[in-house]
Amino acid sequence: VEALAGLLDGGRLRIYGGTVPPGVNAVLDGQPLLATLHFGAPAFTVVRPGIAQAHPLRPEESAPATGTARWFRCFSASGQAVLQGSLESAAEAERDEDTTDLILDSTDIRLGAEVSVNSFALDLTGEGHTR
Repeated sequence: VEALAGLLDGGRLRIYGGTVPPGVNAVLDGQPLLATLHFGAPAFTVVRPGIAQAHPLRPEESAPATGTARWFRCFSASGQAVLQGSLESAAEAERDEDTTDLILDSTDIRLGAEVSVNSFALDLTGEGHTR
């Protein structure tokens, strides 16, 4: 987890609407970018083996588009795609028994709105999700 966390130092977490691509390196096909949040440097602190907790992410101050958030992709500071995952609202995650990778209070993002993530962790143990 240390190596993966290190790749995100100074990087970005981008939130998208639309269909989730088949892999982290797949080219986007019209999926709207709804928000870009920024990792610090360092981006994470390892809290136990296999789990790293992100330092607070700088929020998106003004969303560039309106849409329903469905997935995210994380990028290194140089712009390399590092990982991607699914995204749901807190209500959806509760109903789905927390099978998603990232939970937002609401997936309804409006043009110009602030978008933030309260907590983000890398969990390579397979035991949890991000909120």
